[in-house]
Amino acid sequence: MDLEKIHKMSQELINSLKLDKSPVAVKIIPPEGDIPEGIEQAEGEKHHCKMIDEARKEGTIRYSLLENQKCDVGAAALGLSEHCGEIQKGDFYYFLNCFGSIEGARNTMKEMPMMDSMSSKAIIYAPLEKAPLVPDVVVIVANPKTVMRISQATLYNTGGNLNSSLSGLQSFCSESVVRPMQQKQANLSLGCEGSRMFTGFDDEEMIIGIPIEMLEDVADSAKKMAH
Repeated sequence: MDLEKIHKMSQELINSLKLDKSPVAVKIIPPEGDIPEGIEQAEGEKHHCKMIDEARKEGTIRYSLLENQKCDVGAAALGLSEHCGEIQKGDFYYFLNCFGSIEGARNTMKEMPMMDSMSSKAIIYAPLEKAPLVPDVVVIVANPKTVMRISQATLYNTGGNLNSSLSGLQSFCSESVVRPMQQKQANLSLGCEGSRMFTGFDDEEMIIGIPIEMLEDVADSAKKMAH
């Protein structure tokens, strides 16, 4: 899939779904990969979810290294760092009172999608219509009605059901990027405490992550459904 076609599909999604902010292209660069020249590195430390928010609202195109990731949880989920035992075993979320027992926290973390430790060198964030590389995942943040329409578009040609997996934790990293990448299926997310605290993510918004393998079908279906 070439970039010109991807840029066109972004505009089709914006028009068909009446999006007021851009879909966001997320590209994970592996250790042996290269970061294209001309892309600016993120300044200082920011949360992964904040960099997605800036791309969709401000049109920024940035790459982030581990040193730019403010959230250790997100960095580990995206493969930029080693996995943290306290998080992986559920202790972190249990002590945050997200669960009534350590067993419950551990059961959730067993199901949490994570990239392999140190499997990523950088993450590139861009509005989809300006994506400098073919993304791995496209993240769309919108109101529930719009996400409903996107969900319907994923089923327009095949039918069936959209089987999402969510826990209200690690929303922009694990639920909206890693799971779609790994499962090759769109995934819904309701956000998490961190994303709602550290970004401009509104109470009335939710998220859907679409793997690049589904993008053309979703854009075409959304366009047909709009007529």
